Amino acid sequence: MSDAGAALRELREEIRKTCHDIQNPVAIISGNAEILAEAAAALGLSDDIRLPIVDIAEANDLLAERIERLRLLVEEAERAK
Repeated sequence: MSDAGAALRELREEIRKTCHDIQNPVAIISGNAEILAEAAAALGLSDDIRLPIVDIAEANDLLAERIERLRLLVEEAERAK
């Protein structure tokens, strides 16, 4: 295998590992943001408290989508070999 092929294989593996490692914290953030949002609503807290929680959840969702896209790109690259 060429050096370029080995480098691409290593890159795919690093992307796969990174996606896997990031998924756990993303899941924790998602769950905690949901709990906080529910608690803030139940307590009738102001938008000054609730809106930052929504921002956290939305940013986390975007991160989760990007991770999934990277994972899918690695799968596509594996199939294209």
